[in-house]
This record gives sequence, C-alpha cells and structure tokens, in this order.
Amino acid sequence: KHFILPSSYVGGSLVDYLIPTLYLTDILIILLLLLKPIKSIPRPIIVFLLCLLPSVIFSASPIPAIYKWFKFGEMGLLVAWIKENHVTLSNARAIKSVTLAVVFQSVLAVGQWLNQGSLFNYWFLGEQPYTSATAGIDKITWFDGSLKIPPLGTTPHPNVLAGFLVMGPSLLYFDKVGPYAILTLIPLFLTFSLSAWLAFLMRNKWTLLAGLTGLIIFGRSLSFMAPESSFSRRSQLSQMAIAMLKDRPLTGVGLNNFTVVMDHYGYIPATTRFLQPVHNIYLLLLSETGLIGFLGFGYLLVKGRSWFTDKVRPCHPVLLLLFLGLFDHWPLTLQTGLLLLFLTL
Repeated sequence: KHFILPSSYVGGSLVDYLIPTLYLTDILIILLLLLKPIKSIPRPIIVFLLCLLPSVIFSASPIPAIYKWFKFGEMGLLVAWIKENHVTLSNARAIKSVTLAVVFQSVLAVGQWLNQGSLFNYWFLGEQPYTSATAGIDKITWFDGSLKIPPLGTTPHPNVLAGFLVMGPSLLYFDKVGPYAILTLIPLFLTFSLSAWLAFLMRNKWTLLAGLTGLIIFGRSLSFMAPESSFSRRSQLSQMAIAMLKDRPLTGVGLNNFTVVMDHYGYIPATTRFLQPVHNIYLLLLSETGLIGFLGFGYLLVKGRSWFTDKVRPCHPVLLLLFLGLFDHWPLTLQTGLLLLFLTL
C-alpha cells in the first residue's frame, strides 16, 4: 500500500523513494514481533539508530526522513528477533526457503525474458505487470541491435534481481551451492548487470581474475550494456553527493532526502526529470546522514555479528552486498535491499 503525501513530490514530480509504503513483508515482520516480542535490542542496532537521529532532526523534509528511520528500526527489530529465536541458515527449513526462492526467481526471470514482459500481466507473488510499451521500463541493445527488456523477477529493477541471484547461493555457502549457482547463471546474464557479474565471479579468485581480464579485453564490445549517458549521470550524482557532504559534513542533508535537495546541486539532463539517489550506498550515507550516520553504519557492520572476526571468504554474503553497493543504491533504498542487508548481518 502506497501512501502518497505532499512530501512525496519534488517540484511537482512524484518520487518513489519518498512515498511511505506498507509491504506484505512489513505485515509479516509486525506479526512476528507481536506474536513473540523480543526481550532486548542488540547494542549495534541501537547505536546505529541513534547515529541516524541527527540526520532526521535536521532534514530538509522530515516525513521521508522519519519514515526511513522507522524502516531501519523495523529491520533492526527483525534482526533482533532472529537472533533471540536462533533462526539461522543451518536450519533445514531456512535452507529450503532460500533454495525455493532462488529457483522461483530464476525460472520466472527466464520466462520474462522469453516473453519480453511479465508472465501473468497482473500482480502475482510480487511480479509487477509490464510490457515493452511500459513507460520507463529498462531496455538494453542486444547483440543483433534489437532492444530487449532485462528480466525483473518479482523485484522492481533488473539490478535488484541480479543482486538477489548473486546473494541467494552465497547464503547457502556451507551447503551444496553448486547446482544453485549454476541455475542462476542464465538469468544473471540476462539482467545485464556488470556489478552483479563481478560479484558472482568473486566466489573464486581464478574466476574473478578471468572475469576482470575478459572485461579489460572485451570492455569496448560490452559498452552497449552501460551507455555513456549512464556513466555521466552516475558521475554527476557522485559530485552532488560530495557537495552535499561538504555543506553538511556532520549530519548530511537528511535521511532519505537526497532526491529532495538534489536540484540545489545541479541538473541531470534526461528525457524525463531524473530524480534518483546517488548509485553508491557509501556516498548516499555520507551525503544524507553525514559522518555521524556513516560511522554508525560502520559500527553496525563491525559489531553487528561475528563475521568480521571470522575467516572472511570472498563470497561471504555481507561482502558481496557491500561490493554491489559500490555501484547502486538499492541495498539501502528498496525493501528487497534492506531485507538482504539486515538478514545477512
């Protein structure tokens, strides 16, 4: 359920990231917390939320900031509930759930590619209806010069689907992930997400080396996947983020307020008004929450779980997600990304 408010608009344009939204997963989380309340909240989560408060108090638009703060709080409470109830991926039921999700998304993605649109043409298990005529739908130029629509699965964007396809098998690291990793290869390729490809190759140092070598040799041939306009926009967004940080180094411009104030820092030419957060979660955190919020996030990562002190593997889900965060904002701005980020903690 979307709750469109006056604060959801920027200069007359409706911005998705500023719309308070209630998802089915939110209802499930609330039910879990009500049916079996948690006894305590881990200190790293409390510290993180406290560090975000200045960016809420001094935000340019308070309602999106407050909504985002509660969203982080909700995810923190979910993590606390999981910790108290000792729910881990060593649990057979959890392993089956992740496996089923990976298989479902992979099969759905291939079907969407073959159909060049959604399969059910109505909301089914989260699949949004779309066709080649849908306004704003992402398209890539295929090898023969034709335009193709990358699959979405049940996610809002091909990059998010790609991230999940990379993350899913990595969550099953201590089990037999080989068949599931192979299953994701075709839909992962069809998403045309370079960052997700690299993250997938990070599972093994030799495949990573081979992948990087291939990008260097055939990089020009792959330029159709990321046109110059995309690089230009990303560069401009990064420059805006740095300018915001310079203006408000301690508190940032406000949690979830990047799109609210970005017009004050420049203009990005596009066919329609371009209002998106910077495509880098670290620059996004710094620009929106300042050094205080960024340090709180760092504390959450370091103290949030034992993975930091364990033998860190290249394909660890936390590291994969942090790597993907170098190239996109969805781990912090979309429901799917937040769930993946906090659940891997």
